[in-house]
Amino acid sequence: MDDRCVVRSLRCGKPNAAGRYRHKVDRHDAPLDPNFSGAGRLLTDDEGRYFFKTISLGHIHGETITTRGVQLNIHFSLFGAGILSRLVTQMYFPGDPLQPLDPIFQQHS
Repeated sequence: MDDRCVVRSLRCGKPNAAGRYRHKVDRHDAPLDPNFSGAGRLLTDDEGRYFFKTISLGHIHGETITTRGVQLNIHFSLFGAGILSRLVTQMYFPGDPLQPLDPIFQQHS
């Protein structure tokens, strides 16, 4: 075994196809999908690889984001060998027209 950091598990979270998260602070008036939880947990293989298949997500709306929405993204919490080894990040999708409007995306692009 070398000294690389290997992701052992991850959690992902995202809104449903209408752009609504399944939690109390999401006040968006879009409908909830009874068949979609918006979150998942995965274990990785020995190389840190993983795979998941999901629905197409919708643009997020909210009081602090204004009516412009937020570009499509999936939130990830990546864990190493212990729960204290954690990295939180997002995955963006190429070609989303809202990316130029998002300050977080612009900071890192």
